[in-house]
Amino acid sequence: MTVHELLSRLDGVRRSSRGYVARCPAHPDRSPSLSIHEGQDGRILLYCFAGCAVQAVCASIGVEVKDLFAAGNYGEQKPHQMTFRHSDWESLAFRYRFHADGLWLRGQEVLKTLTGAKVTNWSSTDRDDAMEKAIRAYDDLERAELLDAVAFGIRQRGLKHERKRYASRQSAA
Repeated sequence: MTVHELLSRLDGVRRSSRGYVARCPAHPDRSPSLSIHEGQDGRILLYCFAGCAVQAVCASIGVEVKDLFAAGNYGEQKPHQMTFRHSDWESLAFRYRFHADGLWLRGQEVLKTLTGAKVTNWSSTDRDDAMEKAIRAYDDLERAELLDAVAFGIRQRGLKHERKRYASRQSAA
């Protein structure tokens, strides 16, 4: 599948600086929140800024995730082995942790605002909007937990690498 074939299945498509944006078909979307970009190797990269999974976006337009990949030998590639200099892993772990904290705070603030709200006088549209906000808040909390775990893993791996490097310097001396 080409990018243009995919774009023909979407609404509200327009060019952006890195590719295209469109209204996400996986959720009710008033303004474009789906980013579409073609990778250097021909893959079609999708990202919904509202948080929809790629699988949900693909299912809603009748394609499979595998259709986003050009015919290639992706399965035969060796997994990328990450190596970090000290400042790299520390900075990367900090960025993940900082983003996780932001998501957690935003999710907690939304839930705190919605807790105890008198919804009996609200219109059905207002209730639906509040439910969407609550769902996004819980999604933010889940993503925050995941990012926190990733940051912890990066930090542990970096520290392990530093200990090995220190031990090899001590044994060489």
